[in-house]
Amino acid sequence: MGYEPYGILFAFLAGFMFAVSDVSVRVASSRLTPFQNLVVSLASGLPVLWAMAVFFEGPPRPNAGLALYAIAGLLHFIAGRLLFYTAIAGLGATSAAITSSPTVVFSSLLAWIFLGESLGSRDVVGIVLVSIAVYMAITRPSGIPLQGVGRGLALASGVVASLIFSITAVVVRAAGLETGAPITGVSVSYTAALPVALAIAAARRHNMALKSGGAGILLVAVWAGIAVGLAQTFRYLALYATTVANAMVLISLFPLHTLVLSRIASKRLGEERVTVRHLAAGILAVTGIVLVVT
Repeated sequence: MGYEPYGILFAFLAGFMFAVSDVSVRVASSRLTPFQNLVVSLASGLPVLWAMAVFFEGPPRPNAGLALYAIAGLLHFIAGRLLFYTAIAGLGATSAAITSSPTVVFSSLLAWIFLGESLGSRDVVGIVLVSIAVYMAITRPSGIPLQGVGRGLALASGVVASLIFSITAVVVRAAGLETGAPITGVSVSYTAALPVALAIAAARRHNMALKSGGAGILLVAVWAGIAVGLAQTFRYLALYATTVANAMVLISLFPLHTLVLSRIASKRLGEERVTVRHLAAGILAVTGIVLVVT
């Protein structure tokens, strides 16, 4: 049977856990800045990931693939995740998730160019649908701005994060084929990223202190970090077990997961309001993604 069915399952689970994390980050953004959320997510996810890596894959064996994982971690978790958390703070969890829809388009194009993977013939229609979805999501954002993040900055952050995520998907796919140890890979990515995040915080004298009454919010941020760590594990496993195109389709369902979870948890999401417009945008985005990669 091979790894393909497992890759499909892992991709779906990755999309769902990304949504769980995104909604939690939106809650935490009422008290924490995007950078604080980034540091907490890396610090809380790292021990969980290494415990899973050693248990399932054993001690890491140095090779070139691990270096690729480290590079992917610096790009994905320092730049991409910080930008995406900025989008969540400025637009709301649902709108930010939809702005990341172009990730699969970029990923498929990069995989076609560098990995020789096939690209469907309906790309233009898919790209147009994804573009319309992003426009619908940002012209009426699902959430009010938090932490002083303006709409323009949030939009730019979401789009650039999408491009970064697409690049790292291809790097992770190549690294997985080299090492055969995807859980170790995501652990290495986190290990490379956390010291850099802490160094940036120290260099910029970034205030990591919590505001009064922030203990509960810190727990939410820690949970968000564990959830996104699990999501990244499933993502790396999916990119190891199946093609970039197959993995990214199911991972990219996470805007719809986010929409549903945001609707359920709307009272805790900083006045986030999910409407029929956002549902339509999410469906358009997923339809466009499917057209691009099938």
